[in-house]
Amino acid sequence: MPFNWRDLAIGVLSVWWRITKPCTVGVRGLIWNEAGELLLVQHSYGDRKWFPPGGGHRGQESPEETLVREIREETGLSVRIQTLVGVYLYTGHYKRDHIYVFSCTIDKGAPRLVGGEIAAVRWFSPDALPNPHMVGLEQILADWRRGVAGFGRIPKHP
Repeated sequence: MPFNWRDLAIGVLSVWWRITKPCTVGVRGLIWNEAGELLLVQHSYGDRKWFPPGGGHRGQESPEETLVREIREETGLSVRIQTLVGVYLYTGHYKRDHIYVFSCTIDKGAPRLVGGEIAAVRWFSPDALPNPHMVGLEQILADWRRGVAGFGRIPKHP
């Protein structure tokens, strides 16, 4: 059997994460349609979970700039950020992700597949979320419904 460089790289990265516990910053956007459905994207890699669109920041971007860029790259939408729903700490996978979640409205465009990172883009009722979905999504939606700024920890496992 040939040597698998990918498995070696993942093993080395896992050891590095356990030692350094890197801190990353990510963003997610809650986008609703007129029917009260939430827009979610399904990744084309990993465990293919459903997430609100978003991703990681680059360089000197603000969280707001990152979100606008990520939503455009994943769904083709131009959005306007309304409010900060919260900032959540996720400590799974041996790292510390600080995730900024914003409520957004569509400025222009219709959701569509863009690029190969996203396998599907769909609207879902918040009472019928698809599985598997982002860990902590229920907590984030509860904070959004209450209109409070959620600052807390997302559990490692659903």
